[in-house]
Amino acid sequence: HLLEAAPVTTLALARQILRREGLRGFYRGGLVGALGRTVEAIVQFCIYERLKRSRTVLWLSGSPLGLGLQYCLLSVAARLCSSTLTYPHLVVQTYLREVHPKTGAHPYSGILATTRAIARTEGLRGFYYGLVPHWVRVLPHTGVTFFVYEYLVSVLGYHT
Repeated sequence: HLLEAAPVTTLALARQILRREGLRGFYRGGLVGALGRTVEAIVQFCIYERLKRSRTVLWLSGSPLGLGLQYCLLSVAARLCSSTLTYPHLVVQTYLREVHPKTGAHPYSGILATTRAIARTEGLRGFYYGLVPHWVRVLPHTGVTFFVYEYLVSVLGYHT
């Protein structure tokens, strides 16, 4: 029974992965993750810069703090869009890392095969399981990061 099993440590899991799969096991799903995060960042910054340039009303203008808050909201909107568009890569990455509990085998291999399997068994909705918790995790971080960056740029006079 799972609840009666001894707790597993991170070190024990790392040893198990190393023993079963070698160093390669630590990077399972890494390619799709790297590509997905790269595309997500590109999309986010494109949307963010477009929003910054196209805003017509500076509803919080007049002070560096007001501009920082405005940029915070714009960055959250940009991240919301980019993470929604690119979220399926995280689902595919998670599936690639999945291990069968009894055999220890990976039921999914390859990005395209895994993508097809998700589409076939779960449909489009399957690519978006866990999106809302993802937003809860990344949106506050994004807002704070861009707020601090834009506020400092404004205070230091680096804005063009």
